[in-house]
Amino acid sequence: MAADVWHAAGYRGAGVRVGVIDLGFGGYRALLGGELPATVSTRNFVDGQDPEDVASGTSQGTALAEIIHDVAPAADLSLAKISTLADLADAVDWMIAQGVQVIQCTLPWHGMASGDGSGAVADLVNRAREAGILWVTGAGDQARRHWSGDWQDPVNGQAFPFDPWVRYNMLSLNGSPEIPAWVRIEALLRWSDWTEVQQDCDLYLYRATADTVWHAVASSTDVQAGGYTQRPVEALSYTTTGPPAYYALVVRAVQLNRSVHMDLFVYGAPTLNFVVAAQSLTNTADAARALSVGAVSWRAPHVVSGDSSRGPAKGAGGTGAAGLAQP
Repeated sequence: MAADVWHAAGYRGAGVRVGVIDLGFGGYRALLGGELPATVSTRNFVDGQDPEDVASGTSQGTALAEIIHDVAPAADLSLAKISTLADLADAVDWMIAQGVQVIQCTLPWHGMASGDGSGAVADLVNRAREAGILWVTGAGDQARRHWSGDWQDPVNGQAFPFDPWVRYNMLSLNGSPEIPAWVRIEALLRWSDWTEVQQDCDLYLYRATADTVWHAVASSTDVQAGGYTQRPVEALSYTTTGPPAYYALVVRAVQLNRSVHMDLFVYGAPTLNFVVAAQSLTNTADAARALSVGAVSWRAPHVVSGDSSRGPAKGAGGTGAAGLAQP
């Protein structure tokens, strides 16, 4: 990043306070006065935990804070630990009260909104921006773990054809279609029905081996029938068991009376067979007032990595039309 060049020119972050919002800051105390400033402000917003202790849980937030300190060694840091969207709202209010000028929060919030830059997370980005805070976020790492497309003329009870003859979106791990035991598979489906929420789809995870036929091992079958708290989202998680096996995701129409646009995301190590890198942003990176950045390697800083989520944001209401150009 050539940060030393900026430091030599006198740009070290003096007078700037940067806020980091994450799931935890494990080990940060041991780094104070070295890899981190001598003192930092902290607050834990997770219910049932010590509000002054952010050191439990993951160390991802600590790593991000270290990078910020390397780039801007004279900047002050405020660290906020969260778990839920309600925690995030509290953390934003605290950051505003702290006088933070930059918020760094790369947590993905898939399924919270349609992907068009609207929704509760985008509202928090807007609240921070109106307080003079720049919100910086990563685009996500879903380029190889995302598929999107239109379901034209769906037939209720049938599965979606990812191509004319294939209704299974196979998963692979490190290039192998056989996935061993103890691999976590998490998947989320959303579709363009955020206003009425009356189009109903279900999501299934299927398993097969060379000696067995496909059978469902996990599913998400929430009802979408216009209820106040309902969302056009299905999400499932499953930990693989037994000998190496084939796994695939299946989308089934329950009650569809019109065409819908769908996004299918997979999290963690497995990747999808049918992939669409475009419009794979998280529900923070699609916000118009967030500074969304793609991932690059230090070896090739001008080339976006293959896993880094791509834009643009979705069209209004979560359609496949091109929305805001992010990142």
